[in-house]
Amino acid sequence: MPEVTVRQGGRASPACPRIRSVLGLARFAAFNLPRLARTPHPVAFLRHTLVVRDPDLMSDLQRAALWALACDRRVEGCVVELGAWIGGTTVCLAAASHLVNGGLVYAVDTFAATDPDCEARVGPYGGSTWEAFQRNVQHAGVAPWVRVHRATTTEAARAWQAQRNGPIRLLFIDANHSYASVREDVENWVPYVAQGGIVAWHDHNEAHPGVMRAVAETVASDVVGNPATVPGLLWAYKR
Repeated sequence: MPEVTVRQGGRASPACPRIRSVLGLARFAAFNLPRLARTPHPVAFLRHTLVVRDPDLMSDLQRAALWALACDRRVEGCVVELGAWIGGTTVCLAAASHLVNGGLVYAVDTFAATDPDCEARVGPYGGSTWEAFQRNVQHAGVAPWVRVHRATTTEAARAWQAQRNGPIRLLFIDANHSYASVREDVENWVPYVAQGGIVAWHDHNEAHPGVMRAVAETVASDVVGNPATVPGLLWAYKR
């Protein structure tokens, strides 16, 4: 399956108004100074968090944790993101990975509605978030470090195997949140994660029982270990 190149024109205006305000980000920094102090490259983190035109699908606390994971170079490899939405987490992952020479970010998404919940959220974008994704990635200046697979996660996993891509150091799972889909993503993608690499799941909370069940089973199976969490985001390390 061919990769799709993100347009690398001038920095475009966002497709939608920014919900996270400068004041909101300043409030986050003020109330999370200890965590921010532990965040690698904190000034760059704040700058890239501010530039993203992203409805608040991920909290700044979750984004800070994800940024730190992307900066973790304990193993070699690339970063794979399953579920890119309109590019908020893609920008976070790509900017952080580039700062530490941590390899490319491969974003996997159909950018179209795949379930009723997704249909309601994609509707305001005209049925596809692809244009908004491209604008955000361009606006943040990270397009050169992002490769896109416009496909389902299952299709992209088959292509990954066929193309014999290298090991994954960070796998971020945030696609379809049903139990069956999360389990399938684990089964299809975790084998490509390097030993000691990181597997992270977004929306690990009671609002998404399918995610919680699939994650609990994965941790219990000893495929990954040493889990850690901030509210709504859990990560563990490939054994």
